Amino acid sequence: MEKMEVDLKETLGKQNVIRYLEDLVNGLKAETVCIQAGEDMVTLKPSKIFEIVIEASSKKDKEALAVKLSWETEKPIFPDELNSIEFEPELEMCLA
Repeated sequence: MEKMEVDLKETLGKQNVIRYLEDLVNGLKAETVCIQAGEDMVTLKPSKIFEIVIEASSKKDKEALAVKLSWETEKPIFPDELNSIEFEPELEMCLA
């Protein structure tokens, strides 16, 4: 399979960022995520099991949050395998 890649970098207002993230979540739920930048487009078919990496940093005049999701493709998932996965988050989310 040919490698497809899209890099997207924009400056957006808070509400537009929230809408964009909500669209990504809806795509994950629907098991199809489409990312387009100009004429470049990648359509992803998320699996049932993800690896998630969250990085957060705070400096004097800038803060950043990076979320990376990855998954294996074309690997059949059986219901018994899903039941054996335990969720023990290492990151405690704090909501204001």
